[in-house]
Amino acid sequence: MTRALAALALFAVAAAPALAQQAAPPAPAAPVIETRTRSLFEGLERRPLEAVTATGRGVVYTTMFACEEIGLKLEGATVAIHGFGNVGAHAAQEFARRGAKVIAIADISGGYVNQRGFDVEAMVAHVKSHRTLEGIESGDRVAGLDVLTVPCDILVPAAIGEVINGQNAPKIRCKILAEGANGPTMVDGDKVLDQAGVFVIPDILCNAGGVIVSYFEWVQNGMSFFWSEEEIDTRLHRILKDAYTRTRKMAKERRVPNRIAALCEGISRVDRTMRLRGLYA
Repeated sequence: MTRALAALALFAVAAAPALAQQAAPPAPAAPVIETRTRSLFEGLERRPLEAVTATGRGVVYTTMFACEEIGLKLEGATVAIHGFGNVGAHAAQEFARRGAKVIAIADISGGYVNQRGFDVEAMVAHVKSHRTLEGIESGDRVAGLDVLTVPCDILVPAAIGEVINGQNAPKIRCKILAEGANGPTMVDGDKVLDQAGVFVIPDILCNAGGVIVSYFEWVQNGMSFFWSEEEIDTRLHRILKDAYTRTRKMAKERRVPNRIAALCEGISRVDRTMRLRGLYA
């Protein structure tokens, strides 16, 4: 499965209802709404709404849906995040605001573990001043990839792809794997996680928030009519909830892993839409 096909399936899972009504042009690079539209997240540094901000929020939303399904209370749950850039940092803030405890983080400088939980806002401020987590005063220093195997309730790979494989997957101890990065899990690692009963939220669903809000930006700019933060947040939540529900329905009915279910659901919606509109419409 190529990344291009995965991206196609992602957009279908997230935004197929809109695609059935009109065709969107190629997604603009780093789309940003004019400054009159504030950040999607209350309490974060105020700046124009960006897709990368919505990606982190989407990771948390899909994790919330999974927690509800498997009976895991997010408040008090432990979270490990590999990657502390736009996706990882925003996800960490949103997890912390919901009462979860971020016990492990990593970036290019390495990994850091604090079983008592990090002060996420302090970590964000440190990165803003120093560009990396290097020099933080709390937590034990470990290798960056070791954060992936820290026992936790929720593991969020939010940096680069192909970090979970057949070698380290058996060491992963989490209930939910929320893929904030693109392609963080390799095929051999996927099989191990499936056999271990880890609830995987695949990347094309988990990190779809950025693509969805990019589409919102295109729609708003085309109309020259801008929604409020609350409207954007509500629409984002609704689309992700619908995509999550359809993915889980497919997984249960076909008895396949969530990743296969999400791809099948996305491709089937593209197929139906193209048949309705015509190949050259």
